[in-house]
Amino acid sequence: MGGDFGPRSIVQASIACLSATPSLHLTLVGQPSLLEELISGQTAVDRARLTITPASEVITMDEKPSQALRGKPDSSMRVALELLRDEKVQACVSAGNTGALMALSRYVLKTLPGIDRPAMVAAIPTQRGYCQLLDLGANVDCSAEHLLQFAIMGSVAAETLGIVRPRVALLNIGTEDIKGNQQVKLAASLLQRGKPDSSMRVALELLRDEKVQACVSAGNTGALMALSRYVLKTLPGIDRPAMVAAIPTQRGYCQLLDLGANVDCSAEHLLQFAIMGSVAAETLGIVRPRVALLNIGTEDIKGNQQVKLAASLLQQARGLNYIGFVEGDGLYRGEADVVVCDGFVGNILLKSSEGLATMIAARIEALFRQNLLSRAVGALALPLMRRLQADLAPARHNGASFLGLQGIVVKSHGSAGVQGFQSAIQRALIEIQEDLPRRLHGRLEDLLL
Repeated sequence: MGGDFGPRSIVQASIACLSATPSLHLTLVGQPSLLEELISGQTAVDRARLTITPASEVITMDEKPSQALRGKPDSSMRVALELLRDEKVQACVSAGNTGALMALSRYVLKTLPGIDRPAMVAAIPTQRGYCQLLDLGANVDCSAEHLLQFAIMGSVAAETLGIVRPRVALLNIGTEDIKGNQQVKLAASLLQRGKPDSSMRVALELLRDEKVQACVSAGNTGALMALSRYVLKTLPGIDRPAMVAAIPTQRGYCQLLDLGANVDCSAEHLLQFAIMGSVAAETLGIVRPRVALLNIGTEDIKGNQQVKLAASLLQQARGLNYIGFVEGDGLYRGEADVVVCDGFVGNILLKSSEGLATMIAARIEALFRQNLLSRAVGALALPLMRRLQADLAPARHNGASFLGLQGIVVKSHGSAGVQGFQSAIQRALIEIQEDLPRRLHGRLEDLLL
């Protein structure tokens, strides 16, 4: 019932549609007394085809989507979407808060298999007719695979309007192949299905066709992720795969995700990452893994809206051992077995940690070389230093898993040597032995679907 003109214009439009379409049945969701008053002021209303479903709460146009999602379970928008979910109606039309409608739609209805994010589309008039333009604002930061998904959905939408073999194009700052950012260029290659015989794609197709059990690659991370999502698809209930790797701590190891595949995450994405990370930790022998959200403090008031909303979702997730927020130093103290964050934060933490470890090792080595006495001390400490260096060496922990795919994919560091790539293969072997995708699917069905 939202919109700038309130329910009055919506009621009038609904009655006009009933008159114009005899087969149409409408359900108005909102405050019954107000709606009945507005209907009574109209003439020739077929009440047999017009019903009212009560909703006591209103989402204002300036409310944040997170507030609408958490705080108003009986809003007209949410009640209408639940009617659609329960197949009591066939469509939902709203003039209310766009962000709230998108957030609630994703939460209540979920996305189609293979679709990470819904896209807004509208017909734009052109010299030759109309063009379907998407996305119109629902997704301000998109990966190449998102653009591919939008293209497929837009093409199908155009076909439903009678266009045979719709022409699909990417909006760019120029028509030359060299123009555009990396996302647009990679999306173009996916749409063109360029390099169909690349080693990376062939390996993933072997995995999809069950001719191999896992894929390990040291190639381009972005291309591997995009191709993995395109060829293998995600598990039901998963919007985006997440990169996870073992991080050494004072007490052992912690599974950190996401490491860079998803730089901008919703609260629901973080919930999905937490579930997948917990299952991954279980495959490594950890009983009831402790799951925490990486935050700027451990207090409930700390963090941005996504983290706070994710915390509330994790607290409600049955079967998940969620222990609350953890700071960066707490991660290295071993306060959690699984630490969840968006890919931007995770990648910065990972690269900063690698750089810090390298710097400390170089500083210590330089100190041991300063004079004769320090060299003598260094000689005594050398066995312990080598042991510590071997324990913390990136090669020992090389191999980031892409969790959430319908297959096992492990990304090796591009600069990994023999030992490093061996470590990546070993990680893939563990996931094969534990049948990780099947275990993930089972847990996701219990917790998300």
